[in-house]
Amino acid sequence: METQVIGMTLALVAAGADVAGGYLTVHGKGLARRTLLYTMGLGAGFMLAAALLGRMPEAVAQSPGTAVFIVVGYLIIFVFENLFATHAHEPEEDHVGGPHALVGELCCDESLITRPGSYAALAGLLVHTFFDGVAIAAGFQTRSSVGVIMFLAVFLHKIPEGLSMSTIMLAANRTRSFAFASAVAIAASTVLGAMATFVVGELDPSTTKDALALATGTLIYIAASDLIPTTNPARTKWVIPFVVLGTVLYYLTWQLLGLFGLE
Repeated sequence: METQVIGMTLALVAAGADVAGGYLTVHGKGLARRTLLYTMGLGAGFMLAAALLGRMPEAVAQSPGTAVFIVVGYLIIFVFENLFATHAHEPEEDHVGGPHALVGELCCDESLITRPGSYAALAGLLVHTFFDGVAIAAGFQTRSSVGVIMFLAVFLHKIPEGLSMSTIMLAANRTRSFAFASAVAIAASTVLGAMATFVVGELDPSTTKDALALATGTLIYIAASDLIPTTNPARTKWVIPFVVLGTVLYYLTWQLLGLFGLE
């Protein structure tokens, strides 16, 4: 029960960062673009290291069959983002590159986002954030150190996520209150994902390792296919050290958790 309380509390903290991102956008106090890029770079490095160096090897070692769930988790986000996010705005003649991912929206100039497109982006992010909650809860059901790592991996990209969602709604000429509500919705989805994972885990503990493997796949996609491409060094070369720093931060966090007996 104590583990569930801690896990749900941290899921609420992560969700609060989504709300904070929406608030910053709606009230015109947005963060500088470079600050957002650096934050996403840090989160991308941490998340990728947590998934590839921590969760994936352990999951496969415990049960080789869980590798299937890692791939399924990756494909879930891939499918939803390509079905929804790539149609979030009208194509522009001078737009360089192909369709971009949900998180990438905040680094582009959204001037012609249709309302149906904004709803599609919201649908995709609701799925994305649901699995953020799954990652946190499944981590704590495994052991405390895994839960803390999953929380940090999720939390580090939450404010940019909330900024992205509310920005898309404003660009679709929705009201400020509606834009803020969309950020609250993806925050609620994070909490719902954590709650659902804890409930299912109580009913059938064997599902925990599969849920964590599924969440690991989603983290790999978000880090490698969303966040890192979004922080393209062409925008600022200083983002590269932040991605590397994110991986170092993961290693240091893991070592500190071991020192405090949380491993």
